[in-house]
Amino acid sequence: MKRIIIFAVLFFCIFSINVNAQTFEFDLKEDSDLYSQIYSDFGVDDITDKTPEEAKEFLDYFSVTPENPFSFSDLFSKDGAEKFIDYIKNKLTSPIISFSVLIFLIIVCALANSITANTLETKYSMNMICSLTCITAIMLPVSALISQSVKLVGTISVFMTAFIPVFAGILIGCIKSATAVSYSSLMFFTCESVSAFCSSIVLPFSNCFLALSVTSSLGDNDKIGGIVNALKKCAFIVLTAAMAVFLAVLSIQGAVNSVADNAATKTTKFFISSFVPIIGPSISEALGSLRGCISLLKSSVGIYVIIVIAIMVLPVIFQILIYKLFLVLSGDIAQMFSVCQIKRVCDSVNSALSIILAVVLCVALMFVFSITIISVLGGNGA
Repeated sequence: MKRIIIFAVLFFCIFSINVNAQTFEFDLKEDSDLYSQIYSDFGVDDITDKTPEEAKEFLDYFSVTPENPFSFSDLFSKDGAEKFIDYIKNKLTSPIISFSVLIFLIIVCALANSITANTLETKYSMNMICSLTCITAIMLPVSALISQSVKLVGTISVFMTAFIPVFAGILIGCIKSATAVSYSSLMFFTCESVSAFCSSIVLPFSNCFLALSVTSSLGDNDKIGGIVNALKKCAFIVLTAAMAVFLAVLSIQGAVNSVADNAATKTTKFFISSFVPIIGPSISEALGSLRGCISLLKSSVGIYVIIVIAIMVLPVIFQILIYKLFLVLSGDIAQMFSVCQIKRVCDSVNSALSIILAVVLCVALMFVFSITIISVLGGNGA
């Protein structure tokens, strides 16, 4: 009799638990607000609030947010392309004005040289005056562009410091604890290093390099020219080495931690399915559904941050490239009018802009690649 009673009680308990598990699974699948709930629980709004104003204004025009992953496709529509082109056009006003002024000065210098007495001293003095006049026209916008580029790198670094803890929390939600810890530690160190490096080294170095380059172009001092070339090579070597080391460390950490996280995920699912009576498989399946939503949020947040970085960086890159193109054209025009000293000035300023372009591209690619590598290596797992 006791065995019958115990069996009846166990059957009743098992039946009740099984019904509750099925109800829980049904509610989880049918809950359309699950993604929104996860979105708010992980505090993704902190990322959108810390988005730089220029990028936020552009994204708000298309109502692009990580909460609605389907809104990303609006950026690649015809309206998105037109809006982005207009956004870039507003950044190209300064290069066009500087180029027009520089061409006008080159023509004036060529006319002045043609009517100057044909003596060595007079020619040299006139070329020096013309070169200094062109330097005045070039240096002001180029110096402003250098300061703007360095400030942009600092702005992106600050934005990334708001993104890193949120993204790390999402990785932990995907049962990627090892990846989250290593990624957040490395990226916080990188952001702080980039901010300090740009404010303390890049900006002073760029201004000094620009001054030395222009000085070497005014005369025939080979020593200054050699120093300028050596500094340029050192700058590119340091940037290349820093990016290579960063990507190597991130890739190795991501690969190792991904294996550890996938093993932990498989162990957790196996333990739940095997050792939790009756409802283990249901809980494991519900956990998989929940991780699927969190993984979608991870991808959405990563794409959103990459889009923000692109919106911030691309106009500055195009602006620098337009300046470089105009400087090359101005140098060719100066050479055509036999004002060779102005061509050397244009080439010197072009070299300084090459370093700034390399810094901006290096920092932007480091952040974009870091998100991409972690998203690829830290996939859903098993």
